[in-house]
Amino acid sequence: MTVLSKKFGAQWLGDLSDEWRQMRARYIFTERKEKSTKDDIHLTPSQKYAVLPQLEYMKRTGNRVVLNLMGADNMKHVEKGDFIIHLRSFQGGIEYSAYTGKVSNAYTVLAPKDNVNHNFFRYVLKSYGFISELSRTTDQLRDGQSVKFSQLDLLDFPLPTPETQQKIADFLNQETVKIDNLTHRQERLLQLLEEKRRATITHAVTRGLDPNVELKETNIPWLGKIPAHWKITKVGYEAKFESGGYPLPKNSNEPKTEPWILIGDMKADAVEGRDGISKKDIDELRLRKAAKGELLFSFKMSIGKVAIAGHDTYTTSEIATFYDMESILTEYAFYMFPIYIPRNAKKNMMGSDLMNLQLIRQAMIALPMLEEQRKIVSFISEECSKIKDLKQKIQTQITLLRERRTSLVSHAVTGKIKV
Repeated sequence: MTVLSKKFGAQWLGDLSDEWRQMRARYIFTERKEKSTKDDIHLTPSQKYAVLPQLEYMKRTGNRVVLNLMGADNMKHVEKGDFIIHLRSFQGGIEYSAYTGKVSNAYTVLAPKDNVNHNFFRYVLKSYGFISELSRTTDQLRDGQSVKFSQLDLLDFPLPTPETQQKIADFLNQETVKIDNLTHRQERLLQLLEEKRRATITHAVTRGLDPNVELKETNIPWLGKIPAHWKITKVGYEAKFESGGYPLPKNSNEPKTEPWILIGDMKADAVEGRDGISKKDIDELRLRKAAKGELLFSFKMSIGKVAIAGHDTYTTSEIATFYDMESILTEYAFYMFPIYIPRNAKKNMMGSDLMNLQLIRQAMIALPMLEEQRKIVSFISEECSKIKDLKQKIQTQITLLRERRTSLVSHAVTGKIKV
C-alpha cells in the first residue's frame, strides 16, 4: 500500500494516498427502512457482543430484555452484513450484524453499497478515530438516543479500492486474532489469581494456618470441619451493627453538609465519601455515624462487599456498619465476613439472594482467639499483596495489548501502514 500523498479535511483520517477516497456516509451505505417480517428473529446490539439474537444475548449476560409483543410494524428489518447504530454507538461505535432479523425502530440500520466490503467497515466503524469523530459530531446526544443517518452523513469515511479493502480486512482478521488470544490468556490469568486470592482467604478463615491442627465437625454443610479450639457462634453474639438511610424527600431543600456514602463509594480498604445528607435527615432517621476504622458491609445488591471507613461518615440503608467487636478484629472481619455472612442469604421469588439485618445477625461464624486472628490477618495480607502485584503486572500487559490492537486497527483502516 502506498503511503500518504494527499491531505484531506477529516481530522481522524489524516493524509490519504491517491488510491483512497474520502466519502460521506450516503455514498457508502443506504439506510434500510423496510419493516420486519413475521419470521425475523429479534436482535439485540451491544458494545460488548456486537449483534446477537435476543435470547442468546440474555443467556450470555443474564440481563432481561423486553421482548417485542407488538408485531412487525414497529420493528426494522436487518440483513446479514448490515450495520446497526444503537443507543450507545456514539460511545462504542457501530455494530455489525452476522444475522438476519429485526431491531427496534429506535435504531438506524445501514446496508453497505456494492463497492463496500463489510469486513473492512467492521473495523472502520469500531476504530478509535471514528468513534471519537462520531462522539464529537453527536455531543448533544444523551443515553437513550440513537444517531440518525443524517448525522452520520456529516462524517467522512475512508474508501480504498475493493481489493485494498479486502487486503486490510484479511490482515486485521489475522493480526487481531493473535492479539485477542494473548489478551484472553492474560485475562484468564487474572481470573485464576482472583480465584487463588479468594481460596487463600477462605482456607485461612475456616481452617487456620496450622496444617496439622486437630479438627472438629461443625455440622454446617458448607463449612465442614474447623480447628478444634475455634468456637462456633453467631455474628449477632459477637458484634453490634446498624444500617444507614437515605435523605427524605421532604427534606430535599435542606443543606446536605454531612458525609454520606453509597455502595459504589466502597473501595478495597477505604471509602470515598461525599456531602450527601442533611443534619435534619440524620436527626429524623436517627442515623448512627460510622467512625473511622469501622467495618462497612453491603448486604443488598453487592452482598458481601466490605470496606474500612477511612473517615467518619453516614451510609445508605444497604450498608451495615460493625462496631463494638471485642472478640473480632476489624481487619479479621474484613476477610472473614464476606466468606461467612452471604452463606446465610435466602432466595427471593426471582431466585436472587436476599439478605437483611436479621439474617446477618443469625449468620454462623467460626472464630479463633484474637492472637490467632492477628496471625491470620498478617498471613492473608502478605499473600494478597503478592497476588495484587502479579495482577497489576498482568493488567499492564492487557492494557498494552489493547492499545496495540486499537493502534493497529486505526492505522490500517486509514492507510497508515502497509499490508
